[in-house]
Amino acid sequence: QLCKNRRGFVFHCADNTGQTVFKVNRPYNCCAADTSCPLDCCRYYAQVDDIHGNCLGYVSDMCSCICFCQGPKFGIFDENKNLLHEIRGPLIQCQNCICSGDINYQVFDGASDNQVGNLAKTWGGMGKEMFPQADSFRADFPADMDAKRKVLFVATLLVI
Repeated sequence: QLCKNRRGFVFHCADNTGQTVFKVNRPYNCCAADTSCPLDCCRYYAQVDDIHGNCLGYVSDMCSCICFCQGPKFGIFDENKNLLHEIRGPLIQCQNCICSGDINYQVFDGASDNQVGNLAKTWGGMGKEMFPQADSFRADFPADMDAKRKVLFVATLLVI
């Protein structure tokens, strides 16, 4: 597949009645394929909007060029692009007959650096992983987290 997970997309999340609840829009950025680039123009920002088109926030990759011995990093930002949460992924992301299990991304508070949740690409079994049609994900977050941040957590699963 050309550009694989770097392609632009628009995703409409609907409730069980078919009404759109939120929308994630990630435009194509031709230089976003190089995650080691320190320039902000090379970052992609997926914008998350509510049903009325109001911006709820953004999800973006974060520069990991300082140390190549760390996994991918993503950020969850508010509508003014202030960091709310930092997501840290594993250095080795492998799901096949040798490496089974979930790929976990730890979510930290942007201000205190305390872990506040977890995002995961769940292991579907060798048969499903060898011939994937779709991936399965899980989001764990505090029950008392506000709805806006929960939406941003779920939107992050589409980006990672």
